[in-house]
Order: sequence, then structure tokens, then C-alpha cells
Amino acid sequence: RLVFKTLHSGTVVLDTSGRVVADAAQIPNLTRLNLPVVYDQSGLAVRLGEAALSGSQVAFIGEALGQLQAKKLDITDIVLPAGSDQLNLRVSGAPYIIKFNLRGDAREEAGAFLAVKQSLEASRITPGEYIDVRVAGRAYYK
Repeated sequence: RLVFKTLHSGTVVLDTSGRVVADAAQIPNLTRLNLPVVYDQSGLAVRLGEAALSGSQVAFIGEALGQLQAKKLDITDIVLPAGSDQLNLRVSGAPYIIKFNLRGDAREEAGAFLAVKQSLEASRITPGEYIDVRVAGRAYYK
């Protein structure tokens, strides 16, 4: 499950299948549930009982977060940019975002990011804008 903040429909809670199950304002102590908060920039209008995301997209987000959190990385922003199958994550203290492909393999992409991050840190390189792991077997940074 996750909290989904939209541009037009406010903040809602999605279940594991991506369906809107509640308006976030109607859930007392929602922050205590520690659900990830995803910011949707697509302008999608969502309604109670309807799908806002696919179940595979919700699973991808959960898996990517789980992989990074297992390495003790604190995720500060989770964004779905407009018009793409992209997921952008920001790690606490990093000046860059991580670009994921929602149609890819979350475990593979998270692993690619972690490997690139380790390599860049060993070389004392800090990307200023992004690390892009959307293409399988490749990673780019700027």
C-alpha cells in the first residue's frame, strides 16, 4: 500500500493492486502507518474504487524502496513524472535523483544503482542531476 498525492484529486491511499481505497484525510494517524508517499505529476484524476496505478507498478515501487532501504538509504522523494513509465527517487543527502523504469525489473535496477553509487563514491564523483538505471545492463549519470 502507498499514499498517492495527485495534482487534481488530492491525496489518496492505494492498495497493493493500485486501486484507490480511501481519501488520506479520512484515515486517522496515517503517518503512523509509514506508507511511502508517491507524488504523481501526470495530472491523473483518481476516484475511490478505481485504479490509479497497476498492481505491477505498486509492486515495482515497493521492491525498489525495499532494496534501497535494506542498504540503509533513506528515500526522501518518490515521484512519477508526467507522460512516462519513469519513477524518480531521491536519497537523503544526495543532490541527484535516481531514474527507474517502471516496466523494468526493480531488483535489477536498484542493484545497478547501488553498484554505480559505490563505484562513483570510490572515485569521489558525485552526480549533480541524476543516476539513470532505466536501460537494463547500463547506467548513466550527470
